[in-house]
Amino acid sequence: MTSYPVPTGGATSVFERYPGSLLYQRFIPHAARFNRVTILVWLIVGLVGNSLSSVIWLQRRMRRHNSSAIYIAALSVNCVVFLLIYSLNALKFQFDVHLYSLPVVCQVAD
Repeated sequence: MTSYPVPTGGATSVFERYPGSLLYQRFIPHAARFNRVTILVWLIVGLVGNSLSSVIWLQRRMRRHNSSAIYIAALSVNCVVFLLIYSLNALKFQFDVHLYSLPVVCQVAD
């Protein structure tokens, strides 16, 4: 049986009593699982969709006949870069995979 810390005296918050990601896994495990699944779905859909969009809008034929193609391509490339960097934070906070100690990832994510 797990013993829970008992607050002594002052009012302590639940975050002080249960530090780390254990709070979500202990009290609302279904919400944590739902959050993990939705983050994975959004990352996959966003990376695939924005990659395809940037490939299509950066073609010479699209750039020649459409004046806003460069703008849309830049937006999709920006979203791909953002989602790649955000996936590092999602791995750290949602899945407890710490990649920040690696030499290159530390400089990119900070």
